[in-house]
Amino acid sequence: SDDDDSTPSDDDDSTLSDDDDATPGDDDDSTPSDDDDSTPTPTACTGPTVLLSETEPNDDVNSLVDVIATANGGVVLEGTASSCSNDGSGWTGDRDWIQLEFDCVDTATVTLSWTDSGTDMDLVVGRADTGSIIDQQYTASTTPPEVSSSAFPGSDIALGILCWEGPNNADWTIEIEF
Repeated sequence: SDDDDSTPSDDDDSTLSDDDDATPGDDDDSTPSDDDDSTPTPTACTGPTVLLSETEPNDDVNSLVDVIATANGGVVLEGTASSCSNDGSGWTGDRDWIQLEFDCVDTATVTLSWTDSGTDMDLVVGRADTGSIIDQQYTASTTPPEVSSSAFPGSDIALGILCWEGPNNADWTIEIEF
C-alpha cells in the first residue's frame, strides 16, 4: 500500500482503494465512493460582464472559428451582418455563428437586438458540445424587437445571428445575463 519509488505519478502496488501518488486529477481505482481525484463541480455564472466583438469569417455552423472565452459571467457581444437576404425559405446573406466558452452552470437570458430599421434578424441558441438547439427565435418583423431565449449553459453555447432582410452592414448586439 505504499508508493515506494520516486515517481509520484505511478501506483505501483496492488491495493486499488488507495491513491498513493501525488498526481491530482487521476483516479487510480474503480471505487467511485472514495473520490480520490474530485472533479470540480461547475459554479454559478457570477463572473463580471465582458464586452466582446465578433470576427469574420464566421458563417459556417459546422466550423466554428469564432470561439470566444468569457469570464463566466454576463456577455455583451457586438457584431455586424455584412448582408441581409433570403430566398424565401432560408438565409442567403451573412450568418454569424459564434461559440462562447463557459465553465459555469446557470440559467441565462440571451437577447438579440439591433437598431437599423427595416432589418429582420433571427437568433439560434444551441449547445456547442452536442449541436443540439436550446432555443430558436424567428421573428417576422422588421420593427427592431428584442429576441430572448433562456439557455442553460453547462457547456459552451453556440449562437447563430441570421439576417433575413434589411440593409447591408446592419449592427447587432447580443446580451447574455445570468
